[in-house]
Amino acid sequence: LFHTAPAPPAPQGIAMALMALINSLIWVGAVLLLISAFLVRHYASPRTSLWIQFLVMISFALAFSGITLLPIDLSLTTPIDGDGDGGNDYSQSVNDTNLPWHILFWSPFLLAWFILPLVREMLLSGHFQTKKMLKDGLRKMLKGQLILLTVVIIFIIALAIHEHSLNVIPVLITLGNTYGLLIVSLLLGYGLVALPRSLWRQAKPEVELRRAQIMAGAADEALFDAVWALQDCEHSIDLELAKIDPHFQSSDDVYYKFCVDELRRRKIEASALSPELEKRRTEEYRNRSRTVDYGEDANADEGANGQEEENTNSSSISTTQTLDRLVLLNSELTHTQERLHNAEQQWNALVNRYKFLVEISLGPARPGLIANSQLRTLGSNLRYAWMKYFRSTAFRISAIATGCISIAILIGEATIDHETRVKPFAIVLGLFDNDGKKGIPFQIAAMIPLVYMSICVYSSLFKLSAFGPFCLRGNQQSNGVALAFNAQLLVRLQFPLAYNFLHILKYKTSDETAFTGFMGVMDGVPFLGTPFQVYLPWTILALCAITTLNVYPRLLSVLGFQHEDAILVGDAETLDAKVSEGIRLLRKHVEGIGSVGGEDRILRNS
Repeated sequence: LFHTAPAPPAPQGIAMALMALINSLIWVGAVLLLISAFLVRHYASPRTSLWIQFLVMISFALAFSGITLLPIDLSLTTPIDGDGDGGNDYSQSVNDTNLPWHILFWSPFLLAWFILPLVREMLLSGHFQTKKMLKDGLRKMLKGQLILLTVVIIFIIALAIHEHSLNVIPVLITLGNTYGLLIVSLLLGYGLVALPRSLWRQAKPEVELRRAQIMAGAADEALFDAVWALQDCEHSIDLELAKIDPHFQSSDDVYYKFCVDELRRRKIEASALSPELEKRRTEEYRNRSRTVDYGEDANADEGANGQEEENTNSSSISTTQTLDRLVLLNSELTHTQERLHNAEQQWNALVNRYKFLVEISLGPARPGLIANSQLRTLGSNLRYAWMKYFRSTAFRISAIATGCISIAILIGEATIDHETRVKPFAIVLGLFDNDGKKGIPFQIAAMIPLVYMSICVYSSLFKLSAFGPFCLRGNQQSNGVALAFNAQLLVRLQFPLAYNFLHILKYKTSDETAFTGFMGVMDGVPFLGTPFQVYLPWTILALCAITTLNVYPRLLSVLGFQHEDAILVGDAETLDAKVSEGIRLLRKHVEGIGSVGGEDRILRNS
């Protein structure tokens, strides 16, 4: 993976280097496909179709490819004395990653802006046939992209007038990268502080236990709302099916009868809830909802003049209107089902976490001997030793290590447009650069901070519960819509993240990589091109300061975002009330937590 020639390579050397690169990319691609397949297998619900799982797997692999290709690009960019003056020049001809970068940009570009949004709209469509779902999804996708396309065309025309030349490709690259950089700056500014702080809190289980108790009220309320929303949707479907004229029921329209039967079947399937969720149904809420949502219809029916008006209303209903209403109700049923599924997963995860934290806070019980199961006994003893002796120390060390990486990233962001001797990542990479010989250790050293930045970005992104049913849930609990949505975000953000990382790296060959050459077309775009990098770091630094001072969750709370940290905002009295309510709710669902006195001791000490 590295080039060692002290002079421009001969054609035979170029061919050998190209074959070595192709061989490396094949192996890297195979590994990324396996990782992506594992992730899809972990998240995808069994009901998700195979073609959606395959599309998401390819999307994940393409998005992760940027993390692996950039270190390879850096290792292949080697200083050579090209003009014989004894100095180090740089030659792009020795770096063959230019074509892979083109493929990795335009393939995810098409996936993120056209294919994955189309798939997502198809899955959210209420139509009952694939052909109609495709047509409806295409219409909604194009409608959503129309405004963006109009802005892009206007910008291209204005730039062509200003520059006296028409450059479409640089503008598309710039706009796509700038959009991603804005989101990356917002999420990275929060994640660089939140991730180390979260790891440090994990070392104190009593503090995390209090957080879980505070969040229980919001999770319980969200689950109630989701059940009631499904209940209202079921009632709407019942009303609509009751309105259907017997003439339509007995018609020969096969598709219409199929839609009615399919909607009825899905409604019955959605109504089959677990006993725990059935207890959350409320007849009082349904009656109130019926008065509000259908009061006008009810009043109209009460004001009807007998059978004559009823026949008039029946005759005015067309098959097309009824089908449109069935499609709308089917789409609403899909949304409410996914909302309920997401709320239930959040609640169950919180309950399980509560059990785990209570066990740690009260001290894990030493496992006894299990007859005829030495392996299980060994596993229990290892778990006991980890939780009692090593867990807190491991989390503190991880918090310190990630905090150091965050500080190094912030130093790079603060000096992104200035020459400075403080180059943390460049110094580390220099240790693995043996006079231009940069092998796998160099690539791993370059990959670690880029992977860390990716974790910061996506851990911040997935804490926003505003995504609702679009959030990924492990243990095969994520539907196709959530998979497509997150794949879309992943392929949109990874390329801008790599672009930002290369600028804060400040390594001696950073400006001469094939990636830099590909993105260099942005230099000719005013403001949104390379000059935008000057203003971007200040957004990241400001958000880091805001997060450190806990202004970020308060701002989210004021704006109405259901963020994990925003729920924890309040004075001592309010938070104590949330803790008491959370304990009451969680104890209803947890058996064998422990003594009441032990838990009260944890509450007092936290």
